[in-house]
Amino acid sequence: MLRPAVVASYGPLIEQVTDDFIDILKRKKTIDDLQMTLSNYTTESVAMLCFNRRLGSIASEEPAEIVKCVSEMFTLLQKSMIMPFKTFKYFKTPLYKQAEMVRLRIQNIVEKELKAQLDVLNELKKENQLDDYLQKDPNFMYSLLADSRMTLGKITSIVTTLINAGIDSTANSMLFALSDLAFHQEKQQKLYQEIQTVVGDSKHLTKEHLAQMSFLKACIKESQRLTFPIMTGPARYMEWDTVVGGYTIPRKTLVSPDMAAMVKDERFFPKAKEYIPERWLRNVNDDITKGQEFPFAFKPFGFGPRGCIGQRFAEMEMQIGITKIIQNFEISMPPGVSEIKTVHRTFTSPAQKENKRLKMTYFVLLTVLTVVIVPEVLTRSMPLLPHACLPCQSGACSGFDFINECMNPDGSCVGHMEEMFDPLCACIVMKSPLGDRANVVVLKEGNKSLKQTQPLFV
Repeated sequence: MLRPAVVASYGPLIEQVTDDFIDILKRKKTIDDLQMTLSNYTTESVAMLCFNRRLGSIASEEPAEIVKCVSEMFTLLQKSMIMPFKTFKYFKTPLYKQAEMVRLRIQNIVEKELKAQLDVLNELKKENQLDDYLQKDPNFMYSLLADSRMTLGKITSIVTTLINAGIDSTANSMLFALSDLAFHQEKQQKLYQEIQTVVGDSKHLTKEHLAQMSFLKACIKESQRLTFPIMTGPARYMEWDTVVGGYTIPRKTLVSPDMAAMVKDERFFPKAKEYIPERWLRNVNDDITKGQEFPFAFKPFGFGPRGCIGQRFAEMEMQIGITKIIQNFEISMPPGVSEIKTVHRTFTSPAQKENKRLKMTYFVLLTVLTVVIVPEVLTRSMPLLPHACLPCQSGACSGFDFINECMNPDGSCVGHMEEMFDPLCACIVMKSPLGDRANVVVLKEGNKSLKQTQPLFV
């Protein structure tokens, strides 16, 4: 759908948004709320892709309405994931009603914009000006409408997915990338030199420019490695019963690699706690590049047919945005700030005051549900799989006294806890064919599919 050539055609439009964004930053000189500022920027960019028009969000001092909705949706999703009892499955709880209202608000915004764009296309077609209009700029909406298989429901679903993922996750990834460059001034200077060498005095970024900036891409990758965008990794249902490391994983079980732990593993990434963008460069002859030998240890966008639908667009958006910012500014952190603390709101996000309560709730609930709902962790009598401890390698359970005494001597672990979505979750450290261990989280048994029932859009 978003092939490289199609995504590249949006480069000039995203550059226009970015240039306006830079002009606003020059007038401000300081950024009080970087997350909100970047969220408005990514909103403006993704609107150009989905709606072919500007929303005016980058000039606002407040978060755009759709930014508020997306942020609230992910916060509610995270709350639902950590609830020990999923009562919203059986009746409409206050949390369910709140989430339903947010979803409807997002859907209404998307449908309103899509119908407005459709009206524009229909009007141009009546006036025989549609071909001229489409030749000026790419039009994602029209490419979807040209497919006779598309319905209003499908188009709305695709666009909503792009917006939900494209606003929050891209803004957070940009925030962490810029923060890492601010903390490491020598890397920021090295990136600036690369930009000056490749772009020079040119006022416009081209796809050829971006293709040559390997250190820029390395900086983004390294930030995503240090602050992995999601809690685990791409999930897949098992098509048949499988035995991994002596443990049976039943058919139709949803499994997911714990990539947040894998990307911090010293066996895959030497000096894993350090910010070293050079580990991603091809022309560096050093052990630090060992991670390139294990491509599946780092998949922030997933992979295959179920990979992130907007990966290429998000990467281009980040590359253009960061290039323009470093090209025009020297960025630094406020005095006394030595790190950016994070929380999980579906995507990894910077911690804020309003997130503290959510974080505390997570640890309190996890302690209670471990003892009450899954006593097998303490009694060591798990019926399905032998257990050792809760999934602690990713740091999710740090601070629990019983973790260490449950650990296997070799450091491998398999534990059970009330699952984020359904009754049972297991974290398995398995042996790969190469003899290396990788965390696998069993999220959910069974399979569910959504049904499209909307009428034809055109």
